[in-house]
Amino acid sequence: MAILKLHGERHTGTRAMLAMIRRAGQVSLPGRGPLTGARTAEQAELDAAIESHFRGSWRRLHREAAREEAAAGRSALHAWKHAAPRHDPSFAALDMRLLLTVRDPYAWLWSLYRRPYHMAGPPARSLIDFIDRPWRLSSRDGLGHLLRSPVDLWQAKIRAAQACAAACKAVGQPVAWIRFEDFVADPAASLGGALRALDLPDGGLDPLPRSTKRDGRTQAQIAADVAAFDPVAVMGEAACARIAARLSPALCVEFGYRHSVTEAVLQRHAAE
Repeated sequence: MAILKLHGERHTGTRAMLAMIRRAGQVSLPGRGPLTGARTAEQAELDAAIESHFRGSWRRLHREAAREEAAAGRSALHAWKHAAPRHDPSFAALDMRLLLTVRDPYAWLWSLYRRPYHMAGPPARSLIDFIDRPWRLSSRDGLGHLLRSPVDLWQAKIRAAQACAAACKAVGQPVAWIRFEDFVADPAASLGGALRALDLPDGGLDPLPRSTKRDGRTQAQIAADVAAFDPVAVMGEAACARIAARLSPALCVEFGYRHSVTEAVLQRHAAE
């Protein structure tokens, strides 16, 4: 049976997509996969020691280190769903199909600012502070150790995904992309279309009634919020200008992302 591997950056709908696919029960997913050798017993002992000896931020720090250690013992097929995708020769024998997600960079950055998963450091004082600060990478990200800004995380992951997609296509492995905006507008149709493009069954895909996040928004509310998002109105000109200065315009346009962050906006804030 073919295996579907889903990769996408944080806040791109991966949790909801995987939940829909699992509920439909027609497509095989790799999951996290087993740890190699004796790592399973060692990991359990390490986790117990962390819970016993640490509290608060120190416990969170050591939990993340344990996750990174566990991830290092897993194959590319079982890599973290938010990791930069990498091609592996074993994919061909496994009949692996690759599904990649992408989201508007401004909306994605706004979501990451509001819920900064895996951020290393104190809470940002403001959106500008968040954009301007370096972003420490988890080893699970597969991109090194540090980026100049969280903005760079978006395009670094997209470029890694493009490279992995090209490697898959070169050996005849199917690849499909799905935009977050299309997914929330019509989850079953967009996800079903991506599965069909991968020559996988698309039956039984029912949208989740509510967000997988704690806010509990309905699917209709999420779709309306995403459709109405205006980066300048929500984030302000100064923040948008900072984001735009770090983004590749060609990369944005390639995925159909054009915005009201005009040249005039950039010029007004060029000296900041």
